[in-house]
Amino acid sequence: MDIYKYNMDNYKRIESELFGQKNGNRIYKERIQTLQSQNNNISAVIKAQDVHIQELQKDLQEYSDRTTRDDQTISKLKSDLTDSEVRINVLTASCDKHLNTIIDIKNQLQEQSETMEIYETVIKTQQEKLDQIITRTGTTETTTIWKQLGEHLF
Repeated sequence: MDIYKYNMDNYKRIESELFGQKNGNRIYKERIQTLQSQNNNISAVIKAQDVHIQELQKDLQEYSDRTTRDDQTISKLKSDLTDSEVRINVLTASCDKHLNTIIDIKNQLQEQSETMEIYETVIKTQQEKLDQIITRTGTTETTTIWKQLGEHLF
């Protein structure tokens, strides 16, 4: 009976850990989706900024080709160009950070999946041992064991 109690305790512990792993994996998957969405949004902003930079560079070229220049307009365009380049650098760094976070979370998810496979194997082994113990007992003992198991579980 001590073996049975020991195996049941192990079974419950492993089952609880498996539930925790599954819940953790769900949280990681949701976080990955959120980060991927943010990454897509940042990529769209970067593309828009690239187009804006190209337009500003074209405007700068047109103004520089003219003989009568408006210095204030050129300064503003240069400032806008610099601001856009700074924003692109910031967005690129943020995008890289999100990509690294996604990679880290995927690696953690893979490790947890491997751990879950180990737990599932242990649970199957414990279940087989429990089935063997129950099979070896007589019919009256089986009724008692199942009654104790039911009381223990509920």
